[in-house]
Amino acid sequence: MERGNVFDELRKEILDLTLKPGTELNLNQLSTLFGVSRSPVRDAVKELSVEHLIDIYPQRGTYVSRINLRMADDERFIRLNLELGSIPSFIENVNNDLISEMEDLIDKQEKAFALRDTSLLLKLDDQFHSVIFKGADREGVFDFILTRNGNYHRMRLISFMFDAISEDVIRQHKVILDAIKEKDTEKLLALDKAHMTKLKKETVSFRETMPQYFTER
Repeated sequence: MERGNVFDELRKEILDLTLKPGTELNLNQLSTLFGVSRSPVRDAVKELSVEHLIDIYPQRGTYVSRINLRMADDERFIRLNLELGSIPSFIENVNNDLISEMEDLIDKQEKAFALRDTSLLLKLDDQFHSVIFKGADREGVFDFILTRNGNYHRMRLISFMFDAISEDVIRQHKVILDAIKEKDTEKLLALDKAHMTKLKKETVSFRETMPQYFTER
């Protein structure tokens, strides 16, 4: 396995919570697991530390970073404002194909929720929002967002473990889609802002359930 593949696989396992926040990482074990020398593993770990997904403590060990609530809020802020900035162009360009794509994604979200497939639900959530960027001809912006949202991503994944939150997300997507069909830019801006801000309040409940996964800074 090449260095880039080690990085991608390790990052994926952190983001999907296979490697949970606070887990200690043994570089020798990872080298054996990936079938590579320590060098590509060490390089991948350093790169992931830059993304604040891994904490390296000299002489003490290497750990999967806990979810940094301040960084998660910063990542949410960036995503929210880039999305809000894309909405006027999206509304100008929206067509039946984009609307059908969003309807299909909502249908798939409901099926994923029925299966309690939180990873798939999060993926479909991202795909739903990515349609806004696609319609605004800003797909590269959304790709950038996905490379800089490790704390926010993991927090959202945990949130989908709670049925009430998942159901509310799907319900809000339906309301957002109604505003899109109406081509009501101001209404969509307000709905999308409320939709992406609510997780900040909801975090309080699941922090109490699994406090070991979080840190303030």
